[in-house]
Amino acid sequence: PLGSGATVCFVPDAARRDVTQLAECIVASRVDNVVLTPSVATLLDWAALPQVRTLITVGEPPLPSVARTWSQGRRYVNAYGPAEATVCTCAFVGEPEGTEDSVPIGVPLAGVIVDIVDARRQPMLAGTLGEIAISGCNVAQGYVGHA
Repeated sequence: PLGSGATVCFVPDAARRDVTQLAECIVASRVDNVVLTPSVATLLDWAALPQVRTLITVGEPPLPSVARTWSQGRRYVNAYGPAEATVCTCAFVGEPEGTEDSVPIGVPLAGVIVDIVDARRQPMLAGTLGEIAISGCNVAQGYVGHA
């Protein structure tokens, strides 16, 4: 946010423990882009926060209902970043289609490579199950296998 000229608002301790105070803080500070866990987002009344243009959820998989609710007339981003990444590695923007049981993690961000690999770390074919392997600039220094 700071790199693009935006202002960063840190939530007071009391507002981190009380969803009503959190909503009041968002309104009073005229926050238009919010980063929350999906669990907290489900507790907020999106209609009471009309100035919020973008919701980015992080830290846990969101329910499709969260994405559908928050993407109505706004930008919704599901940001994915496992523990070995210093920041998010993938992002899905929009509303899940149809009756999906989950929200996609999206596509890799610039400078990030995401592969699906087997137990021997060999690439898997598209559409097969495997483990997510992340490489690139977002992998934390000192992480096992980091070059």
